[in-house]
Amino acid sequence: MGAKHPEKAVEVVTGSLPAVPDDGIAIIESTAERQSGEFHNIAIRAEELHELGRELAPQEFAFHFFPWHEEPAYVVDESERAALPAHAEFAEICFRPRFCLQPQQFVAQPLFTG
Repeated sequence: MGAKHPEKAVEVVTGSLPAVPDDGIAIIESTAERQSGEFHNIAIRAEELHELGRELAPQEFAFHFFPWHEEPAYVVDESERAALPAHAEFAEICFRPRFCLQPQQFVAQPLFTG
């Protein structure tokens, strides 16, 4: 929502979230589409608080990150992978420690359209 309709994200943050009582729970689930906006601000602040290791105040968000590449079920079946274009055939891609993609995690998608 925030990437396509940032004004609606501001409305939620300024209108709905303050209405959650101190003993209530607000869950914000998203796939970050950019490095700005309301979701980004909340996630960065929650991550910073997580790294501090202190107990959170009632109105602070806890940070949870669930990387798709660590989910064993998120792989392409070998028979489907055989049909992928040659550029998707890599032995392994490692972007940083603990972030390595195996061949069965590749799905060819065009980077640019139009």
